[in-house]
Amino acid sequence: MLAHTCALLISGGLFVTIPLSLGYLTTPYALPYRTAVQVIRVQFLYASWSMTVMALVAVSAWDALALDSRDTVILGPLPLARSLILRAKVSALIMFAVGFAAALNLVPGMIHPVFAIARLRPSLLQVVTLIVAHLTSTTAAAAFGFLAVLGLRELLHGVLGAARFRRISVMVQAGLVVALVTTLLLIPAFSVRVSDQWLAHGAMETNLLPPMWFVGLHDLMSGHIWTALARPDLPPRVLASERAFEELYRNRRPLLFQLGVAGGGTFLLVLFVSAVAYLWNNRRLPDPPSSGRDTRRSTSVIINAIAQRLLAQQPSMQAGFFFTLRVLARSVPNRLAIGVPFAVAIAIATTVSLRFVGTSASVDLSEAPISLLAVQMLLVVALVGGFRHSIRVPADLRARWLFHLVRPANQRGYVAGVKWAALVKLVLPVLIALLPLHMLAFGRPTAVLHFVYGFLGAIVLNDAFLLGFPRLPFASSYVPATTTTTYSAIVGLIYLVGVYTSAWIERVALSTTRGTIVLFAIMGMILVVIRGADAWQRRDRGEAELDELVDPPTLRLGLME
Repeated sequence: MLAHTCALLISGGLFVTIPLSLGYLTTPYALPYRTAVQVIRVQFLYASWSMTVMALVAVSAWDALALDSRDTVILGPLPLARSLILRAKVSALIMFAVGFAAALNLVPGMIHPVFAIARLRPSLLQVVTLIVAHLTSTTAAAAFGFLAVLGLRELLHGVLGAARFRRISVMVQAGLVVALVTTLLLIPAFSVRVSDQWLAHGAMETNLLPPMWFVGLHDLMSGHIWTALARPDLPPRVLASERAFEELYRNRRPLLFQLGVAGGGTFLLVLFVSAVAYLWNNRRLPDPPSSGRDTRRSTSVIINAIAQRLLAQQPSMQAGFFFTLRVLARSVPNRLAIGVPFAVAIAIATTVSLRFVGTSASVDLSEAPISLLAVQMLLVVALVGGFRHSIRVPADLRARWLFHLVRPANQRGYVAGVKWAALVKLVLPVLIALLPLHMLAFGRPTAVLHFVYGFLGAIVLNDAFLLGFPRLPFASSYVPATTTTTYSAIVGLIYLVGVYTSAWIERVALSTTRGTIVLFAIMGMILVVIRGADAWQRRDRGEAELDELVDPPTLRLGLME
């Protein structure tokens, strides 16, 4: 997984850097100050990318960032000093972060500065200075993103205590995953706009963005190069443009200097706070896991009783329902599998529907914009699709042997409980959160119809995505799909076309009472057909598949090694 992720970061950095760098070589004239202004724009993009990706890396390793109860159980009884265990953990954490930072920034740092200054006839010292400034600023931005997440985690742990922190840790991590992935996808759309706004106005709110601090740090280290480069003979119009860029850059240099100093100081402050909080929380090994009875809150007991009575009455269905709820609440890989596509949907919805924020309330659904109607289905499809991938990931590799011994006899009922858990845990809260906004935008009757359409669509999609699913959810070995890279673009196109087509159908059908009845009747018929096909496919199936690897024909003991 780490190898694939680092390879993706390296290839992605190369893919982005080459188009950004070719612009310096294709321009008719090599202009120092125009290049300096362009470098500011590009550095904001690189700093934002590095900071967000490294923050996402830290969130992905949320539970492994510090010592936990497993370290106490495994390493505590050994004759090892606590300081030695802590140093080993810190060393592993640093190696983990440095590896990702190098994969993220090394290739752009060696290519972009060389292309940017190549036609300006620089000296070797100037080229090296620009490379060092790029690597330093982007690596510092990456370290800032990583340390910010680490510091947030340790401060919450220190303030709330271990017990309360465990209760909110899942929600904090899930929220950070969605926020960071959404930010990551919005960076290309907003980085140029933000940097242009800062260059034009020097807005105070832009100065508060952390990526601008590291843009200032880059200029603090390399800004003197642009004044030392010779300007070639230029036509009058080009010369006037270059002088305008020179005036713009010289006016912004004092502010860049302040931002660079602020960025360096903030980085040191975050480093100090994170280190102190980390060392304080890990001054001793955590307590071992308690074997006492888990005391549940009355609210959870009531919710479980209602769910058991209304949704999961059969024992196999109850097993699938409650096991899925626990997995979605506690398993990091399964949460990531759902959070990433959900964040992608939020990014798409944000970029498409921002211009419709001021839409006035309209009871008539025929007047509602399709882009605004599609937001709900964008999120629903992303959640259901992410859940479909999530069930292919085992919740705990070490506990899968339990399902070898005890497999559900009624796999269809077990999978039905899994489906209901996805609807209750994932889809229903999102639809309820969107309902007040839809009431403001469309009016109460229209918003209720829109809510019902989204929930029925989620039920149909959930059954369709899990049609004849042969493996045991959350317990089978993960078998990666070999065609993911090949067909990802096609799947994405089908996703967008399908969502906006369904929004158009909704606007046409729900505008009249007859159309509403026909639409809901058709969705019910589709659901009946899908469930009938699922029952037909499972009629002769025996035990659930776990997709274990085939044992090799021979076994090497390695006794002589």
